Amino acid sequence: MNYTPAKAIVPSLEEAIKKVTGKLEGRPLTVRAGVDYDYAKKYKQDPYFSVTHLAETSPGSYSSGIASDKHIVAVAHTDYEKLHHLMDIKKMHLRSATTGAPMHANANAYYHAGIGEHAKQNTEHLAHHLDISTEHADSIMNHVHSVGTDDAKKKIIDAHIEDLKPRWQHDCNAAHKAIEALK
Repeated sequence: MNYTPAKAIVPSLEEAIKKVTGKLEGRPLTVRAGVDYDYAKKYKQDPYFSVTHLAETSPGSYSSGIASDKHIVAVAHTDYEKLHHLMDIKKMHLRSATTGAPMHANANAYYHAGIGEHAKQNTEHLAHHLDISTEHADSIMNHVHSVGTDDAKKKIIDAHIEDLKPRWQHDCNAAHKAIEALK
């Protein structure tokens, strides 16, 4: 099945990344949410959604990284619509801005399913990575480990990922609408 990219080209970074400011514990806080197309172009990769923060921790000192729910609530606590949009985008952090797939979807799923010599089986991490319930991830794990070879196990993961692609595309499209709705 072919998937149509939600948004192939954005004319400027300002349209792709939205800044929302507020205060956290009385100090300045900025949350940046969107898609950095310039980074993707520079490194010749698929663009990904990103939701990051820059928070003043003390005068002249700052922390930065992925924006937590605490950061998002701090900048949008009085605006339910803005809060909803930021949470829709945060859900997509490090997922493809064209397909909605998680970064390195297959390879990371193999690892979390325990496929490969150094892989570590972890149902919760598989669930989080694929954006599925732990029950669904547990079902995949049982299916994967009912076959013998790593190739057969990878084919099972690949089939489950194919089944998830339409939902990921839907979530991707919703995140693009959320970015556009942020003022």
